[in-house]
Amino acid sequence: MPVNKAQIVPLAPPRAVVVQIVQINQPYLQENYLPYVAGLLQAYVQRHARQPAAFTFLPPLFERRPL
Repeated sequence: MPVNKAQIVPLAPPRAVVVQIVQINQPYLQENYLPYVAGLLQAYVQRHARQPAAFTFLPPLFERRPL
């Protein structure tokens, strides 16, 4: 069946989405551990999103800091 080009709607240009994942943990023996789940979520979006360039990932926050 032929496709009517008038019915094809182009994708809108990507809007910037800034993502920063926060996964605070308690230090154990004065060591902090990197947030594994945060890395998995970022990798999934970068691999499977329709427009991965639309997402900007900031470094994850994973340790407590004074305000």
